[in-house]
Amino acid sequence: MCGQKMILNNNNYKKINLHRYDSEELVHWKNFIAPKTQYIEFTLQDQSASYQVFIRSELPSVTEQSVGLLVEIEGVPAALWLSSWPLIERIRSYITENKLKNLPLELRAELLEMALEPLLATIIANLGIKIKVLNFLKIKPSDLNDYSIVFKITENQTRPIDAILAMNKKLQPVIEGLISRWPSYLYWHEWRNHVTPLFVEIGAIMLTVSELDQLEPADVLVLEPAENLINHELSVRLVSGDRFSVRIQDNQLTVMTGVRRMSDENRNDDVANMGDLPVRLTFDIGELVLPFSQVESLTSGYVINLEQPFTEVVKIRSQNRVIGTGELVDINGKVGVRIVSLFGINTNG
Repeated sequence: MCGQKMILNNNNYKKINLHRYDSEELVHWKNFIAPKTQYIEFTLQDQSASYQVFIRSELPSVTEQSVGLLVEIEGVPAALWLSSWPLIERIRSYITENKLKNLPLELRAELLEMALEPLLATIIANLGIKIKVLNFLKIKPSDLNDYSIVFKITENQTRPIDAILAMNKKLQPVIEGLISRWPSYLYWHEWRNHVTPLFVEIGAIMLTVSELDQLEPADVLVLEPAENLINHELSVRLVSGDRFSVRIQDNQLTVMTGVRRMSDENRNDDVANMGDLPVRLTFDIGELVLPFSQVESLTSGYVINLEQPFTEVVKIRSQNRVIGTGELVDINGKVGVRIVSLFGINTNG
């Protein structure tokens, strides 16, 4: 940008307004439509035509559509814009397109409804809704609201037709009920095979920032609860902080409880002194990597086979980030951890 002036005087430049979703209702609507990427197929009752229909995520300009209709769906009027007529040969058998434009509006709508009767009858029979052609539309809107739906239709496997249903609030519940039957593409079956880490926690401790700052290698911390390892009880912790109580025996972990949600009881957003802020340290003796499908199944009685024994190194973590290491020690029958390294400093200096 050499040689160009980067700082300009205020000359009443036009403000750029960013597009925002204006309501939670619209966000719900968009998220409801988004997974409906699968197509449906149907054949007319008289077998004269077959259709494959997708819901499109992008919204084309209505100016690209050549045909506008005012239809009534369950008694609610709505604008429907088409790139071309379905059943075009059947329409032409009733009247040519040129003559159709010169007919009175009422007669045009009646003739068109007769020509489209096989398609309308199939839709009515399969969806159980009332749909009627009311009129033709000539004036195209400059834009469409964000509730509008776009359908990409293929007639008889070769002829593409784009359709835009201009939505309104009264029609939304009706269409939402219909679209709910639409097959969704659910990514969950793919995500089920993705893996996530779980930490095998022997205990934890709450310190303040000041107390953490004073810790040094060779210091010993008594864990909470201190009897875990002695009773062969541990916790398996998710990245979210939620936990499962488990019992360790040989090379297996058996889940003893359902999930225990991470608690905010130790949070203190009103602490005035930074040094008094609470810090939770967790002490982990192992790590598991499980697919989401297996994590979903964790409940009381579930058994996890350990592929290898835990090491003697204890990893000290804060918010799942390793800040040091330690080793287990017996403190008069209680379990503690002697710090070996902390924040890059170890017992050897």
